[in-house]
Amino acid sequence: MSFGSHEMIVRVAFSGDFDSGAVHGWIVGEAARIGLNGWTKDRLADGCIEALFAGDASDVVNMIRGLTDGREAQGISDISEQPVSGHEPVWLGFHHLPPV
Repeated sequence: MSFGSHEMIVRVAFSGDFDSGAVHGWIVGEAARIGLNGWTKDRLADGCIEALFAGDASDVVNMIRGLTDGREAQGISDISEQPVSGHEPVWLGFHHLPPV
């Protein structure tokens, strides 16, 4: 399934015992390096980080793998895919959004 110019769009939420600033920094830097579009933000209500990754399917899968294998984004203990409603903003580039 294609979403405009993006082969795959995935929204994830994750929690754990991690340094939020370091995780956001890694996500934004790595996503920009491999050419993904999307965003990351803190969810204040439950302490999770939420992210949306849009781009080539292999790049999106590799980005999620980087979150789950513990090598880069350390301390993430639970990650879940969230439904993509189609109303999520996707800009060119990768952005750290204000918390919600």
